[in-house]
Amino acid sequence: MTHSTDAAFARSERDSADSTTERWDQQGRRWLKWAKGDAYFYEWNWPSFRRIMPDELGMCLDLGCGEGRTTSALGKLTNHVIGLEPSSLLAHAAHRRCLPVVRGVGDALPFVSRSFDTVIAFMVLHDLDQIAATCSEVGRVLRPQGLFCFATIHPLSSARELFESRTHRSYWDTWRYTDHAVRGDLTMDFHSVHRPLEDYFGALADAGMVIERLSEAQPESSYVARHPDARNIGRLPLYLHVRARVATAM
Repeated sequence: MTHSTDAAFARSERDSADSTTERWDQQGRRWLKWAKGDAYFYEWNWPSFRRIMPDELGMCLDLGCGEGRTTSALGKLTNHVIGLEPSSLLAHAAHRRCLPVVRGVGDALPFVSRSFDTVIAFMVLHDLDQIAATCSEVGRVLRPQGLFCFATIHPLSSARELFESRTHRSYWDTWRYTDHAVRGDLTMDFHSVHRPLEDYFGALADAGMVIERLSEAQPESSYVARHPDARNIGRLPLYLHVRARVATAM
């Protein structure tokens, strides 16, 4: 999931070991309201992410699809897309939109091997306490030369406490945190995990994938002009966009 512009954020450490599914079931109704006004998604993050995606998606899996806004967008690019969502509340919301979504988790995908040409994980991996098993499963269900495209919170953003001297932690540590957000009369807690860049790339390599393209999603000047609060946010990368391909066997 993603942050939204014109919102105020406060960060705290997160000690809870609740699963990703439990956290989103608890917050699902708030998210459904929050997502409707998510300018970061519609005007910045998704348009930037589209530029690293292939022109042809083929059979596509939308991993961690939430209420289905990415599944709906992908459905305009391919006739063969299915969403996967662990939260029963958000999966039900996607079903109400008549979207093809099934319940399941990323580290045990309910699909046979070599089922998909493309897997999309938009703002999902930073929600997970462990990413290696999910990347391994993605590698399993992708066809030869298949593509894995993901967007996540940039490690420089998730580690911003280091720049503010508010923590004893190191960039190379892994820790849980929560961004408490307020936008008008709406509130939202974004539960995430900081991990260094090498953890993402190592998980891809271990799953047999090689990185083809990387973007740090710099906001365009027209976006900053419409949303002045993004001027300071955009001084360091907020998002990381990656396209990786199943490696050819030697």
